Amino acid sequence: MKIAPFIKPIKTQGGTFYTCSSAAEDLQLTLSESKNKFRFSNFSLLKLPELKRLRYSNADFGNTAMPKPNHIQLDTPAAAYKFYADMMDSVENNNTFAESFQNYYYNLETLITAEDTYTIDNPRTVSERVFFKWLKEIGAIRFRQANSNELAVNSSNGTAFGARYVEEDETYDANGNFIYERVVKYIGNINVINSVKNPANSYSEVYVHIPTNHGSTRDVLFNAISDNNYKEDMIFKNLPVDPLNDGVIYGRSVDDVHPAGLRINAHYDSLDNFNVADAACWYFNPVSMVWVDSTAPDFKWWFPTADKDTYHLEPVTFNNAQNDIFAIGQNPNDTEEFQNIKFIRNRLDGISLEFQPSVYNKIATSSDIKNLGEYNASAYAESFSFNTVLVYYDVYNEDNPSDYVTNLFGVLFLDNIDTVPGVSSYMQPITKYKPDTILQQNGNAYAFKLNIRYDVTAQDPAVEISINDYNTYSLHLYLDALSEMRNSNDLLTAHISTYKDVLTELDQIKSLIYGQQTYDDLSAQIDSIQKQLDDAAAVMLNNENLVALLNKNYEEITNIYKNYTSVQMSYNLDSIKQGAGINIDRSTGSYVTIANTRQGFNIGAKPVIQIGTDFTMLAKLYKYIHPLVTFDNYIRISDGTYGTPLLIDRDIYMYADDTNNKWEVGQKLRISFENGLNMDNENGTFNLFIYTDALDKLNTGYKYNTQAAIITYDQFTIRNNKPVIELICIDADNLKFVTDIF
Repeated sequence: MKIAPFIKPIKTQGGTFYTCSSAAEDLQLTLSESKNKFRFSNFSLLKLPELKRLRYSNADFGNTAMPKPNHIQLDTPAAAYKFYADMMDSVENNNTFAESFQNYYYNLETLITAEDTYTIDNPRTVSERVFFKWLKEIGAIRFRQANSNELAVNSSNGTAFGARYVEEDETYDANGNFIYERVVKYIGNINVINSVKNPANSYSEVYVHIPTNHGSTRDVLFNAISDNNYKEDMIFKNLPVDPLNDGVIYGRSVDDVHPAGLRINAHYDSLDNFNVADAACWYFNPVSMVWVDSTAPDFKWWFPTADKDTYHLEPVTFNNAQNDIFAIGQNPNDTEEFQNIKFIRNRLDGISLEFQPSVYNKIATSSDIKNLGEYNASAYAESFSFNTVLVYYDVYNEDNPSDYVTNLFGVLFLDNIDTVPGVSSYMQPITKYKPDTILQQNGNAYAFKLNIRYDVTAQDPAVEISINDYNTYSLHLYLDALSEMRNSNDLLTAHISTYKDVLTELDQIKSLIYGQQTYDDLSAQIDSIQKQLDDAAAVMLNNENLVALLNKNYEEITNIYKNYTSVQMSYNLDSIKQGAGINIDRSTGSYVTIANTRQGFNIGAKPVIQIGTDFTMLAKLYKYIHPLVTFDNYIRISDGTYGTPLLIDRDIYMYADDTNNKWEVGQKLRISFENGLNMDNENGTFNLFIYTDALDKLNTGYKYNTQAAIITYDQFTIRNNKPVIELICIDADNLKFVTDIF
């Protein structure tokens, strides 16, 4: 029986490699007597974008000329959004990234291969197509159809190869920073494979090498591949024997505990319907530029019918690179509503990388470029950054090695997800520099070795080396060394020439300084200046009239300052400005009075409120948003009657809106109760929660996701249901608070 694997979280130091489940089936070909064989063949380098919310107005979404970023949002699958929203959990950290990879990618791959109709004899696996579907669904990547400058003409018949696709064009903001940055940066060939066999174990060493003279692969092409295992309008549904296991990944039980602490709630594409409470689906109509839900006649979703615990492939065709804009959660038309997610989704499906050089127009039309290695070293290539490596292998027939299919073997994430509060979360990339002959800058190279252990055997030790025909690894290193030596020699020659020029100029300067005529002129000018200084000194020392005049001026100025003369002095009081809590009184002529107008609390527009009229009643809670004012804030809740507190039947959520006024260190928010709230009654026990961070300053993925305080029901009970709550800010940058209750 198939079962979705548990994976380890991404390591905080060093890379983490995940092997595709389907690759295990083909890996057995290395040991079998079949003529179908397995060989590592290609790799690609990706730069996964930052994890960040896509926050745009309706007008911005409707502006097609305005470029949109490709931020990763891990909760765009409907089931993922519902799960994390119910948990009120951040979706932009290392563990949730691993959960998304496990609960979407691995779960879907397992579901597909567990289908009764799955054809195991098909040499093309679904791993790569599921991986790029995962990237597409979480918003990381979008596509457009390739044009004639990117896609070659088939030389065998003079026609096009068929539709191919590239990522959307890269766009930049006014400061030169990426808005949309392409994800796939480089594709290449695996150069060296060591097959190690000894009495203890047997494994393969796979070397991924990016040479010094290489840069990015220009206009990486993608294909949209459909076959019996992965084709249009396929739906994959989890139907566990025990209905209690609904909602968890395939083959697992709700009672299973992940050894690394990751959660196993599956990230399915669909919920029960399009209007699930707190997770309703919305479509952005580009004509009316408003969001519509499933009750509207112009509503549409990317699959036609909702059905819980299901994954969907594109229903009509894989060969459509059009974008749609969707949202999940509360009404996205409400600019004050924050409990939703908005995302741009591309319709392309069956996505696979194109490794055939002949399909690339710039290779096909150049006499100097014959393969991917030369293409990556050409003038088309540039320096780039990457944080992920995809490793590929070929399945081929040993009687006809040129007849092969390329599949994804595994994914290497080079680093963990780091979070920068107030900015975003991201996987730190590393930069590959391509040499620049104009700026005389050297490049760098990277090599990664993967040890793939697949067997235990008692055969004699042996090592087999497989080296690519056009670019041997060892010879390339030798040529790199010679190239660097030649560059060093050229730089040394250039420096020697510069040194000679400096010596020539120095000799000219010496001639100018030490020439007799020039020396005499300078000496005469210095003597003249010295004489003028001596004359001036004599005047200052000996002229009694000048000294007397200075003393008289000093005496007059002193008398003016002391008001001993008829001259009236006035001061420029306009430089004193009035600030928050300070009043400037200028009504007393030449004097000003500075008064402190701040009282104990800065009373806002509505200091006294009621739960019955001012709070929003939701299914599980009462909600109130208090606009934060400067200095200390005060709120009084007046529900109930004298001696009888109000009976509460759900939790109370109060949100301090710090959009216009930021929290300051030492600032307080006091909440008091006129008649009290009974939080422990026949309806149950309920708590008061206080949240803040309306602008998501801490980058949790949601507005108001910073819990400032929680006042439990027992704190009300022991204080006769009328506690006085003071929330005090002790760290304004990181929104840290302490709570005093009395």
